[in-house]
Amino acid sequence: MTNVGPRVEGLVTEVRVDQTDRVAPGTLLVRLHREPFEVALARSQAALEEASSTVGVTSLVGHDQGFALLANMVQAQARVMSYLDVFWVLWILTLVAFPLVFLMKKSVAHRGATMH
Repeated sequence: MTNVGPRVEGLVTEVRVDQTDRVAPGTLLVRLHREPFEVALARSQAALEEASSTVGVTSLVGHDQGFALLANMVQAQARVMSYLDVFWVLWILTLVAFPLVFLMKKSVAHRGATMH
C-alpha cells in the first residue's frame, strides 16, 4: 500500500478507482474540474502573445533568435565580469606590492648603512 498525494490543487469531479483497487503507475485516479486550469492556460498564452508582440517576436524562429540573443548577452556580461575579477586581483596585488617594495628598499638601505 502506498500513500498518494496531489501534484496540484483542484476540485475533484470524478473518482476513477476505489480505495482498495490495485493500480499501476500512471493510472488515472481522479479527474479535476478543468475550468481553473483552462483559464490559467489561456492567461499564460495571452501573456506570451503580448510579450511576443511587445518585443516583435512572432514566430518560433523569432523565439529561438530571442533566446540566442539573450544567451549572447549573458555570455558578454560574464566576460565583462571575468575581466572585472582580473582587475580586482591586479588592484589588490598592486596595493600589496607597493608597500612591500617600499619596505624592501628601506630594509636594503638600512642594511647597507649598518655594514660600513
